[in-house]
Amino acid sequence: MKEETMPGIHAAPAPAPAPVRTAPPVAAPFRTELIGLALFAAMLTIYELAAILNGATTTWVMGRLGTETLAAGGMVGSVLLLLYLVMQGLVQGISIVFAQSVGAGRDQIARSAATIALYTGLVLGLALTLVLTVLPAVFMTLPGEPRVHALAGRYVLGLAPGIVATSMLFAQRAVIFALQKSRMVVGLSWTAMTVNVALAYLLSSGSWGLPDLGIMGVGIASSVVAWLQLILQSALIARDRAVSDYFRDIWRPVPELLAPLARQCLTIGAPIAAVMAIEGLLVTGSYFLMAGVGAVQLAGHALAQQWMAIAFMAPIGISQAVAMRIGFRIGARDAEGAARLASAAIVLTLAVTGVIALAFLFSGDTLAHSLMGSTRAISPDSLAAATDFLGIAAIAQMMRGLIVVFAAILRGCGDVRVAFRSVIVGYWLVGLGLAGLLAFGLGLGGIGIWMGLAAGFAYSCIALSFRVKQTLDSINDTILKVENGHAKFSAIGS
Repeated sequence: MKEETMPGIHAAPAPAPAPVRTAPPVAAPFRTELIGLALFAAMLTIYELAAILNGATTTWVMGRLGTETLAAGGMVGSVLLLLYLVMQGLVQGISIVFAQSVGAGRDQIARSAATIALYTGLVLGLALTLVLTVLPAVFMTLPGEPRVHALAGRYVLGLAPGIVATSMLFAQRAVIFALQKSRMVVGLSWTAMTVNVALAYLLSSGSWGLPDLGIMGVGIASSVVAWLQLILQSALIARDRAVSDYFRDIWRPVPELLAPLARQCLTIGAPIAAVMAIEGLLVTGSYFLMAGVGAVQLAGHALAQQWMAIAFMAPIGISQAVAMRIGFRIGARDAEGAARLASAAIVLTLAVTGVIALAFLFSGDTLAHSLMGSTRAISPDSLAAATDFLGIAAIAQMMRGLIVVFAAILRGCGDVRVAFRSVIVGYWLVGLGLAGLLAFGLGLGGIGIWMGLAAGFAYSCIALSFRVKQTLDSINDTILKVENGHAKFSAIGS
């Protein structure tokens, strides 16, 4: 394997490792591996579905306010998705290091990684809040319909106060999920989703004597619920000693270990964040391209993208599960188990995305209408456009699902740079490039944009499949490099 596979860790002679608690490799047949992965992925998917259904119900609330409000919400949502993906990518780098350390029994390294996660969440939250507050002025400089841009600015002002809380939630969950303790936050997430849609409806419509804030009320509801979630999740962590023990060094970290470990986490996390940013920019870019087609197709695009995002939660759950479990197996020196996990993840992804594709192909019209319920605020032309887009999304979401799982397999092994190169070419050059050409050069409009997106997914999917095979064939090299890295950090900590 090339040296880039585990950036910052080299196979050079390292200090002899101290005795550690190392989980022995446990042989498991493929079926057992598949079932275990599916159960863990299902729990993560249920959690992710709460987050995405929160977006879907928010879409419903904004849809009741009209086509322009829905279009504005879609624009802001695409930018917010980009910021959250970057945030999640950086935190996932920490999570991989944490999982490998737990698998190897290196508790001091794991506690330091958990501390870094919390510090990172706070800093990122403050930085992204500043970014979000300048967006209203940016929107007003863009071409398009001024009222849509003005509504987007009002939505941002409501969302900004909750960004720090959301960032800290991501940081805490990096440790919770790596420890496979996802049950403790699933119920909380679904409760938060329910409260958010109720509060968003009340604040946006002026019901029960509350002020009629329109789209800004939807944003304020999200901010309030984010802070409530953070408070309750922190209380749950404090009650679970298996989780809270890893946060005990937050006020007394080991300075000599913290700095080099933070650099290692950033070396892994930055390429992950870059890949996620590319994915987010693809969605964001598609919204701005669609805005050039018109508000009617932009609203239909928002509906189709909402279903695309809902469908994406299953591969996301699988990808998070396989990345954590492979990271643990790498730390535990279980090469065969890591390879079985990778195969199980691919089979599971094909099965799940295949079922979703059939639903998009044969029930697109029903799905497009279902998000809006009985409201008549959205034009029939927008609903028809969403149905057409979902026909292409049926195949696109299968390829996108495989891409995220391939990238997660590589991520669990510490191989993060090749995925960046594959998606930047596939998503930006092939995807957005063809989308613009087909939509405006050949006059295909919104359908052309979706055809371009599908082509970008196809390129990246093929490229990453070859890299996964290459990485799994040399997985013992990865294990050696992780062991040398742990020995180096343990020597620093001691």
